[in-house]
Amino acid sequence: MALLLTPPSLTIFLSLNLFLSCLAIGHGGQVFIVQVQNDIKPSEFSHVEDWYKSILKSVVMSPNSFQAKDNKEIIHVYKTVFHGFSTSLTSQQVQQLKKRPEIIGVMPDQTLQLQITRSPQFLGLRPGSKTTNDLLKLSDFGSNVTIGLLDTGIWPERESFNDEGLDPIPSHWKGVCDGGGNFSTSLCNKKLIGVRYFNQGYQKGNQHVSNVIDNDDKPSARDTIGHGTHTTSTAAGRSVNNASLLDYAQGVAVGMAEKARVAVYKVCWGLGCSTADILAAIDKAVEDGVDIISISLGTHFAEPYQTDAIAIGSFGAMEKGVLVSCAAGNSGFDEGTVVNVAPWITTVGASTIDRAFLTDLVLEDGTVITGSSLYKGKPFSNTTYFPLFYGHEPNYCEPGSLDKELVSGKIVVCDRGGLVLRAEKGLVVREAGGVGLVVANTPDLGEGITADAHLIPGLAITASAREKLLNYINSTENPQATMVFHGTQLGFKPAPVVASFSSRGPNPISNYFVKPDVIAPGVNILAAWPDNVPPTGLDKDPRRTKFNIMSGTSMSCPHVSGLAALLKGAHPDWSPAMIKSALVTTAYTHDHDGNPLLDEKDLKETNVWGMGAGHVDPEKALDPGLVYDLTGEDYLGFLCATKMSPKDIKMIARRSVNCSTSKIENPWDLNYPNIGVDFDNASSESSNSEVLVTRTVTHVSDDVAASYTVSITSPKDVTVTVDPETLVFKEKGEKQSYRVRIQTNKKRKLLQNKNDNEFGRLVWTDGKHQIDLSSHIVKVFLTLKVENTGEAAASDILLAFPPTQIQHLAFIEALATTGKRKKKTYVHLDVKPTELPDAPNGTKYFTISLLNPLKLGDSATLEVLYIFTHSLEPFPVEISQSESQLVYYRDSALILSPYRIKQQITFIKTPSNKVESFTRVEPTNRAGAELKYGPFEDQPTYSFAPIIVHFENNNPFAVVEELVREVEISHWGSLQITEHYNLVHGGARHKGVFSRVDYQSRSYSGVYSFKQLLARLPPKVHSVYYRDEIGNISSSHLRTDSRKSELEIEPRYPLFGGWKATFVIGYGLPLQDFLFESSDGRRYLNFTFGCPLVETVVDKLTIKVVLPEGSKDPSAVVPFPVEQHLETKYSYLDVVGRTVVVLEKKNAVPVHNTPFQLTYTWIFLYASDQHCGGISQRYLMQLCGNGNAHMNTFPL
Repeated sequence: MALLLTPPSLTIFLSLNLFLSCLAIGHGGQVFIVQVQNDIKPSEFSHVEDWYKSILKSVVMSPNSFQAKDNKEIIHVYKTVFHGFSTSLTSQQVQQLKKRPEIIGVMPDQTLQLQITRSPQFLGLRPGSKTTNDLLKLSDFGSNVTIGLLDTGIWPERESFNDEGLDPIPSHWKGVCDGGGNFSTSLCNKKLIGVRYFNQGYQKGNQHVSNVIDNDDKPSARDTIGHGTHTTSTAAGRSVNNASLLDYAQGVAVGMAEKARVAVYKVCWGLGCSTADILAAIDKAVEDGVDIISISLGTHFAEPYQTDAIAIGSFGAMEKGVLVSCAAGNSGFDEGTVVNVAPWITTVGASTIDRAFLTDLVLEDGTVITGSSLYKGKPFSNTTYFPLFYGHEPNYCEPGSLDKELVSGKIVVCDRGGLVLRAEKGLVVREAGGVGLVVANTPDLGEGITADAHLIPGLAITASAREKLLNYINSTENPQATMVFHGTQLGFKPAPVVASFSSRGPNPISNYFVKPDVIAPGVNILAAWPDNVPPTGLDKDPRRTKFNIMSGTSMSCPHVSGLAALLKGAHPDWSPAMIKSALVTTAYTHDHDGNPLLDEKDLKETNVWGMGAGHVDPEKALDPGLVYDLTGEDYLGFLCATKMSPKDIKMIARRSVNCSTSKIENPWDLNYPNIGVDFDNASSESSNSEVLVTRTVTHVSDDVAASYTVSITSPKDVTVTVDPETLVFKEKGEKQSYRVRIQTNKKRKLLQNKNDNEFGRLVWTDGKHQIDLSSHIVKVFLTLKVENTGEAAASDILLAFPPTQIQHLAFIEALATTGKRKKKTYVHLDVKPTELPDAPNGTKYFTISLLNPLKLGDSATLEVLYIFTHSLEPFPVEISQSESQLVYYRDSALILSPYRIKQQITFIKTPSNKVESFTRVEPTNRAGAELKYGPFEDQPTYSFAPIIVHFENNNPFAVVEELVREVEISHWGSLQITEHYNLVHGGARHKGVFSRVDYQSRSYSGVYSFKQLLARLPPKVHSVYYRDEIGNISSSHLRTDSRKSELEIEPRYPLFGGWKATFVIGYGLPLQDFLFESSDGRRYLNFTFGCPLVETVVDKLTIKVVLPEGSKDPSAVVPFPVEQHLETKYSYLDVVGRTVVVLEKKNAVPVHNTPFQLTYTWIFLYASDQHCGGISQRYLMQLCGNGNAHMNTFPL
C-alpha cells in the first residue's frame, strides 16, 4: 500500500506482495560461458587452453565448497569473436570465478526460442516457457471468456482471428454476427463469435456533412481505419508466426488471451464516435453475454459521471458482472487530464516496453543524436552527409509552408505538432524537394517519442535532442548530417517507463481515489492491421501490411482487457471489482532493474498521477491473496457520500436511490484499493487532522489458512496506523475489516503548500516464500515439496543450517499441508534438533517428523518458518547523527540441503529499494525492494552459493539485553505486572557529537535512531506507569479499547546505536480475564509469554509468576522450550513466603508472544487467614467469599 499526502488530501495506495518459491528433491548441473581477459595471461602458459584449465582446476579444488570435489571439462574454447571457454559449473564455483581478476564475466547458457510480440513476453506471459504459465494454464488462455471491443470494427480475415483448435462457443453467448455490407456471416467463427455496428447516432450528428458514410466507410463492421483490428488482436489475437511491420519487430504475434472469444461492436467512423452509439453498443454487448468490455475511446476532458455515457453504460455493465476497461487518454503529462475516471471503470495508462527502433542522426562533427524510426526504404550512405534545414520557429512543416529553393536536397527539421501528422510531414518535405525528415519534440513535449513508418528517411527525436541539434545548426556555417537505421533493439533500458503522452491524475472528478488505476504496455505495439489501410493512414502511402505498430493508451487498454479475461477464466466467480483489485494490488512500481519507475517526459521518477498503483503484473494478479470487493450498492453509497443529488444518481443507477439507507458515511470509505481523504471535510470530534478509514478484504488464496501482517512507511509529517496489524483467515472467501488511522500534525503548513506531495507505503503480506529483511529480525519462509526417491519409507525430513546461522536461530516451526488445492489445511509438525555423524563443515540439523511415513515415489508439501536474530551486520560499524544505517546480510542463494534439489527460487525482501550492492548468482533479478535468485534446477546435495546484500535499514534495532516480568496474582481481584527493561540500540554505533537542534529540525538527522517505543498490552489495563532509571515517572501515551491497549513510551533521550536505557513499566489487569477455576479446585492462569515491546529481540527473558499465599503444586505449560524453577518471595512482615514460578528463555522474538498456562492449587481458608489476620472467622469468610465471587469456572 503506497501512501501519498497531497494537501489537503491524503491518498493511500494498497498493494499486496506475494513471494513464491519451490523446493524439491532432484539432481543435475548447468553450463556457463566464461569470458576471460586474455592479455593478462601469465607467461608460463604458452597456450590459453592450458591457462583456462588451470583456472578451472583452481576453482574445482576450492576448500570452501560444501560439495564433493569433481573434475570439470572445458566444453568449448573461444578465440576469435569471444575470448574464453564454456564448462559446467555450480553456483558456488560461478561466484569463485567472478572474484578472479582475469574473469570478465560468467553467463548461463540459454535455449533460444521464437520471440513473441514483445508486450506479452515483457509481461511474463510466455507460451512454451518452463517457468511461467500459471495464469495462461489456469485460465485455458481465456477460452471460456468473451471480450467485447467497442472500436472501429475488425478485419475478420486476419490470421489473428482464426478459430483452429478452439472449443465450442461458450453456452452463455447470445449474440449475433451482423456485420452489415461486405461482411458475410461466414466470417464469424469460434474466435470471432459476434459482430455488430452502430452508426445511427454518428449519422444523425453529422447530417451537415456530405457522404459521412462513403464507399470506403459504408455501414459495415469491417474496419477501414485500423484501430479496431489492432486493439482486438492485442487483447485476444491468436498466435501468428513471422509477424512484423516492414521487418521491424519480427517474431510471433499473439494477444494477451489467445483463446478468448471476441465480439466486435463498431461505434467509430471517419469523423469520430457518437456517444449515443457507444451507449447502445455497451447495452447490446451486455445483453449478448460478454464478460469483459474494452473501450479505447474517450473525451478530451473528464466528464461528470452523470453526463458521461461511458460511465453510465459501464455502471450497468458492472452490475451485470461485466468488467469495463478504458483508456486513460493521450493528453500528455499535464496533471488532471485523465479521462474515464468513474470508480467502477478500470482506467489504464500507458508504459513503454524493452523494445526500441533506434535510429541515429549523425552530425558531420561526429555528434550522434539517437531517435526512433520505422522507416523501411533505401537508407542513406554512412559517408554521405546532407545539409540540415530548420527555418523559423516553430516549423511544423504544414502543407505549403516550405520553400523548395531552401529545402531541396536537405534534411528538414520539423517540429512535432501543428495541424499535420508526424508521417505526413515527410510528404510535405518530399514535395518540397527535401531528402530526409527529423520530427523534433518541442520543449513542452519532453523526452517521449514514438516510431513512425516514414515514407522518406526520417526519425523522431526528443526535446533535449532538438535543443542540441538546433544549437549545432545555428552555430555551424554548413550544418550537415546523415542517418543510420539500426532496426529492432531488444532489452532496451530503462523499462517500463510511463509514456509521455499518457494522461495523468489526479482524478478531476473525485479526489477520493486515484486514476489511472494501473499502467500497461502502450508504446510501439505490434498487432494486426487491415488490408486496405496503409500503415501511416495517409492516402498517398501505397504500402499495405498485415501488422502495424501503434502507440497510445488505446494500446494499453486492450492489454488489461486481455489480462482481465485471463483472470476471469482462472477465477469465474470473481466480480469486476475483485479482478481490478487483483491487478491494482499486485502492480509494481520499479522497473526491471529494480529502480523506481521513471516518467518519459523528463526521465525523472514518476508518481501515482502517472502510474496509478503501478505496472500490471499478470502472474502475481493470479493469486493476490487479498482483494477489495465492491457491489453496485457500494458505488451508489459512495455517490451519496459525495453529496451528489438524487437526480444525478438516478441518471447513473437507472433507479431512485435512498441515500439515508447508505452504509457509507464518508466518500473515502468506498472499499477501493486506494484511499483519498479530504481533511477539510473529514468529520472528527477532536480535530480534522485525524481521519479513520475502514477497508474490508476478502481472502481469495487457495491456501485455506493464511495470516497477513501489515507493514507501514508513513509519509513525512503524517502518522498512519492500522488496526489490527495482523489478519488471520481460516477459509477461502472469508472477509475481514481493518481500520486505517491517518494523522497529520502540520496541517497549516501543508495547506500552505498545496502542490507538495509526500509518499509512504503500507503492505499486507502473507510472508510466504521469502527472506524478510525489513526489520532487524530476519524471517525466512519456505515451502518445501519433498519426494521420496529412496528405497524405503521416510518418517522424517532433515533441515540443515551452517554453523554461522545456527547461533542466531531463535525460532523454527514446520507445518504439513493436507488436502486438495481448494481444501488445503495445515497441521503442526514436531521439530527437534538432531546430530548426524560426519556432518560437513559443522552443519547442524533439525528433524521434522512427518504425519505419515512417505512411501517410495510419494511427495509431501511442508511450510517452514525460521527466525534469526543479530544476523544483520552494520557497515560502517559507526555512523554519525546525519547518516543512514547500512547493513550486511549474509546467506546462500541455495538452501543448504542434505538432499538433491530439483528446483528452488529464493526471494529477499529489503525495507526499501536502497540497496548498495548484492551478490549476483545467475539468474538474479531485482525489482525495487525484492531480490530474486533462481530458479535453480538440479542442484547436488549441500550446494552452497554465498551471497551478501548491503542495504539501508533505518528501522529500530531494539534489543532488550535483559527483561524481567513479574506477574503477581492477588485473589482480591487483580493481576499486578511489573517489567524491568535493560534496552540497547543494537545498530551501528553512534560517533561524534549529538545535536538536539539538528535532531529536531532536520528530517534526515537521526533517521536510524528511535525515541519512541510501542508496548502492546492486554485490554482493560489500568494503573499504568513508566519510570526510568533516575525516577522520572510518566504515563506516556496510552491508547485503550475493548481489544487491546497500546503504551507509547518516550525515553528521556533518543537512542542511537550503542546507547542504552533502563526503565520499568507497571500496570494492573482484571483477574477474571486471566484466572479461571476448574471443578476440582485447580486454578489456571492464562497469560502471554514474551516481550510487549513491538519488533524487539530479548537476549534474556525471565518471567516470574508470584502465586498467592497457600498455593501448591504449580505447573507451567509453555509451547516452546524454556527453563523452569521455583523461588520463594518474602514481602514485608511475611514469614511463610509466596511461591514464585520462574520461566527463562534466551533469544526471544515477537513470535514467542504466545499464551502459556500455569496451574496451581490454592487452599482457601489458609489464604483467608493470611489476608484477614485476627478478624472473626465468620466475617472473614464473607469478605473473602465476596472477593472470590468474580472467579469464573474453567471447563476441563
